[in-house]
Amino acid sequence: MSWWLIRHAHAGDRHSWGGTDAERPLSEKGWRQSTAIADALMGGDDPITTDAVLLSSPVVRCIQTLSPLAERLGTSVIQAGALLEGSQGAGVAEVLVAYGDRPVVLSSHGDVIPSLLDHLGSAGMVRSDDDRCQKASVWFVDTVEGAPVSAHYFPPPPL
Repeated sequence: MSWWLIRHAHAGDRHSWGGTDAERPLSEKGWRQSTAIADALMGGDDPITTDAVLLSSPVVRCIQTLSPLAERLGTSVIQAGALLEGSQGAGVAEVLVAYGDRPVVLSSHGDVIPSLLDHLGSAGMVRSDDDRCQKASVWFVDTVEGAPVSAHYFPPPPL
């Protein structure tokens, strides 16, 4: 089992958006990033399979970040309030562990993912030296028997 932790793709400036922050959609750049993320996760040596669970913060930009992947897998994105901005790593870890042996792809925010990584690190997980969490970046978390053992950072896709 593995987890992919994705910070939502580019959604423009929250201060120039006229609606609520929860309704702020991806920008054109964000849609290109989300499509490139889906391409990367569907390709390679260990592609995402149809048994993967796609979890997202309930805000539009996080859901949209997983939409291209969900479409390719023929599945839907599950919204989880525990992934909202301001959530703590321990609560997010509980959500991930609840899915057992299924691979999970998660889309959340720039404060939630580092909090989760810190929580997992305090439980013994080793992560790459990179502490970044740029928009549209991915952390790959490898697990053994349900326990996260290592995490590796992948920067946003080149466009």
